Amino acid sequence: MIPLGSEGPDGAVSYEHCFVGSFLTSSGINFPSMKVTLANVWHPIGGISIFDLNEGRYLFRLYHKVDVDRIEAGGSWTFKSHLLVMHRLRGREDPMVSLVTIDF
Repeated sequence: MIPLGSEGPDGAVSYEHCFVGSFLTSSGINFPSMKVTLANVWHPIGGISIFDLNEGRYLFRLYHKVDVDRIEAGGSWTFKSHLLVMHRLRGREDPMVSLVTIDF
């Protein structure tokens, strides 16, 4: 079992400071390469953990609100020219939320 979210005071899992995302591509993504590349590009001051949720979906867990705000405001993100569709999770929101829109 991998703790994808953080446990709140009531024992429930919270996804505060998390994004869920998927790349617009019909081919697979090299997960280790993507993790290293995005960590280097985003360079979060509080660190980052990236989990493969399967079916082309990834959970990005950051450890500082400043990093979350900066990445969210930073615009459209890509990896090897594949657009990353991201959604910022709030509280206990399900990470399997529908990813159908992106703000430019």
